[in-house]
Amino acid sequence: MNKRVKTLRRAAVTLTAALAISVGAGASAFAAQPGEDAEWHYQYDHGERVESRGGMTEAHDANGNLVQAWRGYSDNAIYVAANNGAIYRWPANADGGAATTYATPQIVATDYGFRVYHTGTDGRIYYAGLSINAGQVGLLGGWRTVPGVITRNNMAPAVTAMPRGESVYLAYHGATSDQIYGAFFNGFGDDRYNTGWQAPRAIPGVFSSSTPSIAYNNSWNHLVLTWAGTDLQVNYSTQLYGSAYWSTPRQIAGVSTQNSPTVALTDNGAGQIAVTPWVNNGGVWGTDGGGQIITIRSDGNQPAGVRLDGGWTTVTGAPDPDVHGGELEPDTLHLVNHGVTLVMLGVVWSDAVNVWKGSGRF
Repeated sequence: MNKRVKTLRRAAVTLTAALAISVGAGASAFAAQPGEDAEWHYQYDHGERVESRGGMTEAHDANGNLVQAWRGYSDNAIYVAANNGAIYRWPANADGGAATTYATPQIVATDYGFRVYHTGTDGRIYYAGLSINAGQVGLLGGWRTVPGVITRNNMAPAVTAMPRGESVYLAYHGATSDQIYGAFFNGFGDDRYNTGWQAPRAIPGVFSSSTPSIAYNNSWNHLVLTWAGTDLQVNYSTQLYGSAYWSTPRQIAGVSTQNSPTVALTDNGAGQIAVTPWVNNGGVWGTDGGGQIITIRSDGNQPAGVRLDGGWTTVTGAPDPDVHGGELEPDTLHLVNHGVTLVMLGVVWSDAVNVWKGSGRF
């Protein structure tokens, strides 16, 4: 594997506006995560710059462990690292070779430990657990298939941890249509692998040409789903935990994207949706090299308990240390909850190489 991965963190010039979202979070809370600060940087794991074809996701647990998962640049294998330490390639179950994917793997931290979800080359969605031993990746579990779920083999699932055990909610793009589906996994109890998965259901009114993004936390008690419609407009819908119903989809005016938007919620009633916008540049439509964010906050007086707060804020790039006078700007974005702080992960394309640009603070 070519491990030369670039990661950058959001430029300090945009930090001031973002700090308003990290209610009660000081610099020490952010710096507690290994290798992260307020500016864009290359991503290093085990002392090497990491290169990925498709991007990276990360999650942290209550013990302060940070685990990252990504798709390999040269081999489509699934790689993981804990606390910026040693890099491990996840094996397949049968032949001892590597598990492979054409989409970014997703990682969540549950009450029972970390779980990685990925789309197989056959379009089925697989999941497995990993343990942490002395701050590094320990045992890598065997892959299980999510029953009754199939998607396009180049589209990642959207996964968020739910209360109790290793419960999650999974959202994914249909295999033969633009319908977005959802499935809940009741991951509590000894029989969870036999009866835990509920049958997938179409989420009413939710259609997209790309993958959705989903987030949940206990203080909100809501799931928030966001996606780009087939008209490229960004939308969101919410579901109260324990309810079987999603709110009527609501369009967020003013921003469109051909990529997947991303959403994350803090533990204290704030969150964000971020996109790389689709813009008209001199009569030519294309993806803006930067990105935009909008704040969402819990509000029991509004429908679905969520309100949008203010307009879109631009996410800037950062100087490219390899190119004199050049600038790197993220093409795709991924938001991660770190308690009362949100972290932004961005992917930058450079000469047809997916270059990973690491975390920035909100």
